Amino acid sequence: MASVEAFECDPDFCPRCGSILPLPGLLEVVSCTLCNFQKDTSDFEGIEVHSRKVFNTVKEKTTITKQADESVGPMVDRKCPNCGHEGMTYTTRQTRSADEGQTVFYGCPQCKLFKIQVKYSPRSMHLEVRSIRKNGARVSTARLVLFCPHGCFCGLLIFCYYLMTMFFLSDQLMNLSFAGCGFLGVYHLGVATCLTSHAPQFLKNITAFAGASAGSLVAAVLATSAPLNKCSDFVIELTDEARKHPLGPFNPGFDLVGNIRKGLELHLPSNSHKVASGRLFISVTSLKERKNVIISEFESKEDLIQVLLASCYIPFYAGLKFPQFKGQTWFDGGFTDNLPIPPSGITIRVSPFSGKNEICPQDKSRSFSEIYWRNMHVYVNRENMRRATNILYPPRKRLLRKIHGKGYDDALDYVKKNQLS
Repeated sequence: MASVEAFECDPDFCPRCGSILPLPGLLEVVSCTLCNFQKDTSDFEGIEVHSRKVFNTVKEKTTITKQADESVGPMVDRKCPNCGHEGMTYTTRQTRSADEGQTVFYGCPQCKLFKIQVKYSPRSMHLEVRSIRKNGARVSTARLVLFCPHGCFCGLLIFCYYLMTMFFLSDQLMNLSFAGCGFLGVYHLGVATCLTSHAPQFLKNITAFAGASAGSLVAAVLATSAPLNKCSDFVIELTDEARKHPLGPFNPGFDLVGNIRKGLELHLPSNSHKVASGRLFISVTSLKERKNVIISEFESKEDLIQVLLASCYIPFYAGLKFPQFKGQTWFDGGFTDNLPIPPSGITIRVSPFSGKNEICPQDKSRSFSEIYWRNMHVYVNRENMRRATNILYPPRKRLLRKIHGKGYDDALDYVKKNQLS
């Protein structure tokens, strides 16, 4: 851990470079995003943050009227289009950037008409379209250069931009899918925290979010812009509550579905069903037909919560009452499709198990074999076997923070490798 300080400052600022430090999260340290200086989260205990909003006073708009003497200026041989007077005065002003032509203001000394004429300077214009290729690893750039001696390129410019956008981006819609993984879902929270901090524009351009079981909860948080920090704290509290019981989550006194419902009702926005419809794809399994169904339309917030609970419901482990949605009985979507893919676009797959996914752990140990578990590729090795023990039984807080940090680091590697922002 770095300990060299360049100057004294408030705890909210980096003592080495002076940058604003991010808010404390699940990790035991807070790292500066600029110089990687680290501080213990204990340094922030007892600090109160007060904020206030100050609104500007409403001022009445003032209207400036042009006077008659504004037409005074050099005379030019030009006929007034309003009264037919021969001769008009003119002035020029640089109303735009330096490489643009000046704006000419004509005035008639007789009828006081003012006319504006904009002169375009001959120049070239560049258009760039950046797109992430299908493997999510290449960033390609297309450039179009337009030369126009008279500046009359507006219509052509819009048309060419439309064609380029349709050609390069029609099949480049980006999706983000989170695998079902039980209490290992804290890995997804680490990924989400990293993308929010280091690739906000990339996250903003995501077209659809998808997930199964615990992955559907994190997908819902990102799709509805729910408070990520509060949701992470809720997961920590839920894990601690589960470990208090003698048998953990297997204890009949621990209501996993009820606790998840409380968190969803508390943190999902009131209009979450409107924001999520058509953008959030949740994997569930029909109890009657034993088939997978992807649900992406929600009529109310309660409908969205019911579908999320259904995707997380493991029969008998999470209780004896199966979730109901639109008159049908559902259970965990991870049993039929553990890594759902939206119908269109390129999907970046996130999994806490090492395998052939875009964001996942990169284990150094040798794999004995490899399997596909309901659409999710997994290597059979020691690390994945160890991780599997924490699917149904929550890890201790120290290990929980380590899993969260691993998700953060794996996502950061992906961001740097693909030059995302």
